Amino acid sequence: MKQSDYSAEVQPDVSVLACVQRLMDVIPHVMQTLREEMRNHRTAEFSVPEFRTLSYIERHHGTSLVEITEHIGLSKASLSKIVARLEERGLIRRGAAAGDKRRHTLGLTAHGRRTLEHAEAATLRSVAGRLTHLNQQDLLIVMQALALLEAPFGA
Repeated sequence: MKQSDYSAEVQPDVSVLACVQRLMDVIPHVMQTLREEMRNHRTAEFSVPEFRTLSYIERHHGTSLVEITEHIGLSKASLSKIVARLEERGLIRRGAAAGDKRRHTLGLTAHGRRTLEHAEAATLRSVAGRLTHLNQQDLLIVMQALALLEAPFGA
């Protein structure tokens, strides 16, 4: 289906399967754009996997290596190397988990937070430029649709 086949108006005959198909059509393009913008606006200081790791740690302070591995989709060995590089550069710090000294938690340092905030702000501005053609009503519809997707997808 083409983008022009859909409008902001609610279609009374939309099935769940048609909705899921549309999500599967659109979301990969959105994610590709986000990744490209992250790549374009990250500092030379870190790679895209490092940027994604920093972003995850920011959103899930005190997370573990295993949790990041599951989210990002890298092997534990690959992610261990990324975490070691980020720690060496002073962007993250490890700590012992409360009640389990074998488990390490990860958090951003002040330098890591500033670096990530700079890259994220540039990415947000760039991606926002792609939505400037939407009016306030359309933006509200997008926000409402995203809010509806949060619960079933664990966002």
